[in-house]
Amino acid sequence: KEEKLKLGKITFEELIVAVVFSLTALLWIFRSDLNLGFPLIPGWERLLTFSDFINDGTVAIGMALVLFLVPSKNKTEKRAILNSKVFSKVPWGIILLFGGGFALAQGFTKSGLSEFIGNNFYYFKDSRELKSLENFETVYGTKLQAAIGNKPRLIENGMNQLIEWELDSKQKNTRAMRNAIGYKKGDNGGKGTVYLVITQNATVPDLAEIMKAIGVDYALNLDGGYSSALWYGDEYMVMPGRDVPNAIVFSEK
Repeated sequence: KEEKLKLGKITFEELIVAVVFSLTALLWIFRSDLNLGFPLIPGWERLLTFSDFINDGTVAIGMALVLFLVPSKNKTEKRAILNSKVFSKVPWGIILLFGGGFALAQGFTKSGLSEFIGNNFYYFKDSRELKSLENFETVYGTKLQAAIGNKPRLIENGMNQLIEWELDSKQKNTRAMRNAIGYKKGDNGGKGTVYLVITQNATVPDLAEIMKAIGVDYALNLDGGYSSALWYGDEYMVMPGRDVPNAIVFSEK
């Protein structure tokens, strides 16, 4: 109670700051469309013809300017609630630190660097190396977009790394439809190329040699036989022999 009494009665200036802050919060909340699970609440920025230029930052600046316009009722000094003296108290170092961080992040996005990092290729020859999703994102500094795993591995660092004892007799000796996915690094750190390969009348060792001949850096065996299918240009290049529950899909942006 003593501390509350020391604060005294709320002043006109404090009341104005509270009102401006509350209005700012409301403008932030209801600026864009708000979906609460029932009929959509349209955002107020829709009413403006220049809505592309409106964001939370412009709202904050606009409401701050209001405090430079509202006159204070301080009898000893006639001025607005905020004046030029406030700029000497602003922690410019922290603002520049945050602003520089935002500018750097925007530069990463505009230059395509963030997309390159996010779309990079990562290879793990053993599933135990991929400890967890959280560990991957911490170590590599990017979110995992997609992952695929199967065995046996065919190519690693451009070399045939197929291990014979990992194969069963059918994989070694039966000639059938075989599938593989491969990746070839791009030149000078550029984007790489993903290969989806379907071979006919081949064993898994044959498939490994084919992927090596193509020149991929990494390749992985996929389910073959009746599961082999390839759809391209709105038609089947290879028709599956049974219902296939999953697929690797590539689409143009």
